[in-house]
This record gives sequence, structure tokens and C-alpha cells, in this order.
Amino acid sequence: MASVAPTRPIKVGGYPLAIAITPDGSRVYVANVRDDTVSAIDTANIGQPVKTINTGDTPSAIAISPDGRLAYVANARDGTLSVIDTATNRPAAEPIKVCGRPTAVAISPDGNRAYVSCLEPGTVSVIDTVSSKPATKPIKVGPLPLGLAVSPDGSRVYVVKN
Repeated sequence: MASVAPTRPIKVGGYPLAIAITPDGSRVYVANVRDDTVSAIDTANIGQPVKTINTGDTPSAIAISPDGRLAYVANARDGTLSVIDTATNRPAAEPIKVCGRPTAVAISPDGNRAYVSCLEPGTVSVIDTVSSKPATKPIKVGPLPLGLAVSPDGSRVYVVKN
């Protein structure tokens, strides 16, 4: 197993809660709950200033598309999914309304679907990432869906409930 050398901390926004990295490792994205932003970090230039991107209210989860072009951010308080273009570090579209209090987001291996677990009303929203619209009706999963993952072949979505 490779060892990890410690580095100095990188200043990001208020109350960082979630983190994701692009598949090529060139960028790291951090969801900052307290100031409704995502911090974009260029891994080749760690000493350079971090780009700050405004999102919806209370960004609490983040996932990167398989091709690394888009970051999807679940905003807990306003029930939206923000989409960030990772080439420009700007919003790629208007936030997508998904549900009440999203807790997690995962992207299908082909990048065509975003899955968002929602505390209210205990569902998983399925978003068509091409149209930025719901692909199906929300799937009822019961109380407290807190996390989710898509199988490598995209045939199943697993939901963690408390």
C-alpha cells in the first residue's frame, strides 16, 4: 500500500461537508454547507487560489460525471441539484428541482442518469442528465435514505437508510 505524505491544509469555504475528484485526478471539488458554494481545487497547482462556485442552498453532497465534465451538487435546503461545468467552473445549467432535503447524489456509469436520495419524502429522484429533467417518478424507498451508490454496470442503485 502506498503511503500518503501530509501536506498543508487548503482553505475552502465554510463548513466543508462533501468531496469528489474528477476521474483524471486534475480537480477536486468540495461542497461548503455554510456559504452555499463549491470550492474547485486544481491538483497541479495546489498553491494557487481556489475557485469558488455558487450553488443552491446548503450543498451537502457532490458527484462527478464519469467523463469528468460535470459536477453534480445536491443542495439540502432548497431541494435542488446544481450542475457545474468542470472546464469553466461555472454553472452548466439552472439548478434542477429534485425533492425535499437531498442527502446524496450518484451518477450512472454511462453518465446519463443522476440519482438523488431525498429525506422528504423518503425517495430517490432519477434525473436524465441530458435533458436535466426527471427520468421517472421518484422511487419510494422509505424513511431516512442517507446515501446511495450505482452498480458498476448501472443496473442497480443501492440506498443506505438509517
